[in-house]
Amino acid sequence: FFSDGMHDDLLTQLAKIGSLKVISRTSVMEYRDTTKNLRQIGRELGAAAILEGAVQRAGSQVRINVQLIDAESDEHLWAETYDRVLSVDNLFAMQTEMARSIAAAMHATLSPSEEAAIEQQLTDNLEALEAYRRAKLLSRYFYADDLERAQSEIRHALELDPNFALAWAQLAYINMAQFWGVEPRDEYRAAALEAIEKGRAIDPDLTELDIMEGYYHYWGFLDYEAALEVLEPLLPDNRNNAELLQITAWVNRRSGNWDKTLELLHQAEALTPREIRLVYSIGETYVMLRQWDRAQEYLDKATALDPAHARTMQLQGDLIAGRDGDFSSASRYTGLAKDYQRFLLDQYWAMLLHAGDEAVALEAAQLLEDRAAHRLVDQTEKDRGQADFRELALGLTHAYFGNTDEALPLLEAARQRLEQATTEHDPASQPGFVLWYALCEAHGGLGLQEQAVDSCQRAIENIPVDAMVKPLRVFELATFLAWAGADNEAMEQLKSTAESGIGYSKHWYLTDKRLDGLRDHPDWPALMDALEHD
Repeated sequence: FFSDGMHDDLLTQLAKIGSLKVISRTSVMEYRDTTKNLRQIGRELGAAAILEGAVQRAGSQVRINVQLIDAESDEHLWAETYDRVLSVDNLFAMQTEMARSIAAAMHATLSPSEEAAIEQQLTDNLEALEAYRRAKLLSRYFYADDLERAQSEIRHALELDPNFALAWAQLAYINMAQFWGVEPRDEYRAAALEAIEKGRAIDPDLTELDIMEGYYHYWGFLDYEAALEVLEPLLPDNRNNAELLQITAWVNRRSGNWDKTLELLHQAEALTPREIRLVYSIGETYVMLRQWDRAQEYLDKATALDPAHARTMQLQGDLIAGRDGDFSSASRYTGLAKDYQRFLLDQYWAMLLHAGDEAVALEAAQLLEDRAAHRLVDQTEKDRGQADFRELALGLTHAYFGNTDEALPLLEAARQRLEQATTEHDPASQPGFVLWYALCEAHGGLGLQEQAVDSCQRAIENIPVDAMVKPLRVFELATFLAWAGADNEAMEQLKSTAESGIGYSKHWYLTDKRLDGLRDHPDWPALMDALEHD
């Protein structure tokens, strides 16, 4: 953790120098034990120079050897050995000296604000610094156990140094990662906001706190406008901040600003070309836009980085389903990914229905205990508590495959429970999307046309404003309208999502049995024409 932390800190310092392009740590870590030569590494990363070094630590002494090498010619541009007594003051002094020396070797001129940024000492407590570094490294991905450990580490850092503003920012991130990636508990949002406020009381100008506020609005409330108001003004002065570029891209994607999304994602790619989360995000965006060749390009990149990564497998499944309509193969990849990402259970189940795999679809339905998989955070705690979807999913699966005797009692029980939940809902709030969506499913599966039109329309009205999710949910709701015999209402919704150019491809429309009754609808040919570019 010590050498990893030094590495991360130094790259963070260098990234504050706007005239340098600094490749992020996630893209260079695979070269730690590589046998590749520097020229090859430089070309793979798009880097003109490589900084390499080693850390030796013995008790209170530390030795750091660093050298900056021209990646093409293999010539040394700068080298230095630092022998110091280990202290926070010495660590920050070394990092500042290295950053200045590297900037000089690269003929980069530092502005006064950049000088101040690289001279800033984050904490005066070495143990707090090391706990912060461990927390940061542990909170890279949405793994529940690692995030719990990261919480422990960052709180230890803040116990040692309550004035460590960057640690407060990291605490905010950890809480929002737990909210978004593990479980949407209100206490996580509240803890994140408290951490941001405490950090701002110490350093109101800290960029990382502004980024965390962006996460708070985005992950916490799907409030994209508020998130962009915080994030976009940061871009001109933080061109090397790959995290800022990525989150701003993601918020733009949710807002439907597709050109801006791709522009920012590709800018981030120049800084972190081998980070799988980013590579996957670009591929996922091209899948949403139904640009299959570009999606395949980024799937190939993700596969080269880590073919067993959950997101790589998810991307593979989405591409095979959308481009090829091979739902059987697609479900195998998504099924593997869902073992790591529970929110994929719903998509896995849907693919099995389209694949016609009744036995496995019934097994998947048994796993659908709740619809937290939707990641739609407008659902209330009461909604989540009432959202046991196993019974409903089993009934829908049986109905999809024509097993009426098995389906009807399950769907009727689910309908009664869900209708009661909507009428007995807390008067202080209205039923959210999740309950109306489930009721739409139950009404559709039972063929209750009038009730389905009402519940499905209420679900559509309550879908959070989300350009990435809304087309998918509208398609699904339309299939239940069609199942209930509300053909014109279903066709209206299907045309709206097909003409948007976003979301499910024609293969989803062609293979869904719930749409069988619409094949002879006079608007069906026009619907297919709208999807023809796929």
